[in-house]
Formats: sequence, C-alpha cells, structure tokens
Amino acid sequence: MLFERSYQFLGGSTSGGPRQKKGLARVWELIMDNTARFLVSNLICLICMLPCALGIAYALSENSPILLALAGLVGGMLFGPSYAALSDGVLLAVRDLPGEWWRKYLRAWRVNWKDSLVPGGILGCLVAVLTYEFCTIKFEQRLPTSMYVCALVAVVVLLAFFTYLWPQLVYADLKLHQMLNNCMMMLLAHPLVSVAATLVQAAYWGLLLWFFPFTAILIPLTGVWLPNLLGLMIVYNQLNQDFKIEERQLGGAARQPETEDEAPEEDDID
Repeated sequence: MLFERSYQFLGGSTSGGPRQKKGLARVWELIMDNTARFLVSNLICLICMLPCALGIAYALSENSPILLALAGLVGGMLFGPSYAALSDGVLLAVRDLPGEWWRKYLRAWRVNWKDSLVPGGILGCLVAVLTYEFCTIKFEQRLPTSMYVCALVAVVVLLAFFTYLWPQLVYADLKLHQMLNNCMMMLLAHPLVSVAATLVQAAYWGLLLWFFPFTAILIPLTGVWLPNLLGLMIVYNQLNQDFKIEERQLGGAARQPETEDEAPEEDDID
C-alpha cells in the first residue's frame, strides 16, 4: 500500500485536493502520497553527492585544507542542481499542486541548474569545513569550548539560511544577494519558526552523523528529502505570508513554459 499510492511517480499527478490534516498527521499524509517521488529524487541527490563525499573523505585522509575546500566547492556545484530539483518537488507536494511530477522534476533541473551552482558550491565548502570540525570534535579530546560554540553557531546559521534560500531559488527569479538578504530578513522577522526548523534539521543530521555508520541504512530511505520536508513545512506559512507564493501561483520550476507555444499551466502563472 505504501508504494501503490505513489506508483505513478514517473508521470502520475499529485492529488491536488484540499488537505485538512495538521501536524504529524499532515507530515505522514504527504509522505504516504509522495513516497516514490521522494525516494527517486533522494536517490538522484545521493548520486550527485557522491563526488563531494569522496573528495572530502580523501582530503581529510591527506590532511589537506586546499583539497578539502576544492572538494567541497566542486562537489557542491554538482550537488546543487539535484537538491534544487528535490526542493522544487517537496514544495509542490507541500502546496498540493496537481500536475505530472516527473515532467516538472526534469524541468526543475533545466530551469534551475545554473542558479543553483553558486549556492551549491557555497554549501559544499561550508559542509567540508563543518565535516572537518565534526571529525575533530568527535575524535579529539579536550578541545577548547570555543570550537564547540563556533561549530554549533555555524550549523545553526547554515541550516537557517539554506532553509529559506532553496524555496526562493526554485520559485522566484532573484539574484543570489537578494535571496541572502531575504533569508536574513526572514530570520529576524520569524525567529521562533526559524529556530524550530533549524533545530529539527540539526537534530536529524547530528544523530545521523554521530551514529554513523550504524545510521547508513537510513541514507537511501530518508537521506536529504526528510529534513528538507520537515524544515519547509515548519516555515511554509511564513514563506507564503511574506512572498505570496499561493497568490502568485509560482510553481517551483515553472518560471517559463516548456516550449514557446506551450500554454502555461495553472501553477505556471506569475
């Protein structure tokens, strides 16, 4: 039954109907309706993440800061388009927009891949640095308190900024500095919601990394889509309030029609 409801992910439509459930029941409903879609987009993300992970692991084994930064930058740029497409699919699911998911997913790649290179590269570099900090904290003893504080602050800021950045990237045509400015404004305007979304994602990644490799079995199942979904669901009402997502009917990757003669769908209207 888990896969029957989302069997047609390669061309089927999302339900598009109104939702009445809230809280954890709402989360479970979205997961049940989009299981195969989330798993497929997660698998593609993991494949694109592999060069970054291998590069960071090699740089750590060689104890080379230059290789570490380079691996994070290049690997992050490879990972960025896949994560943008995944974020677009999660946003479509949260908004309950009907339409052929697989076609929208492929179009998200085509429309957003250039814009996601720089954010992906920045994210990759930050992840590389944080991975080094995490390994140092986990395997070294009696580290200065400042290292723990810096690592914690970096994780919180990183998760908070990118929680707001990726939704903007996939549904709005903005420059990177505009998106970063919007992220800062939303952090200041909605501190409680931002902290809640950040803590949920930090707890997920912290537990996953701390108990690795025992948690490796979860990576192909929940991987990157689950924290993305949880964080987005927490901040979505504020995103919709500030950016009028539903009023503008910007459907993720739908900033341009597929062909010049193609009429825009309902969720493609600016």
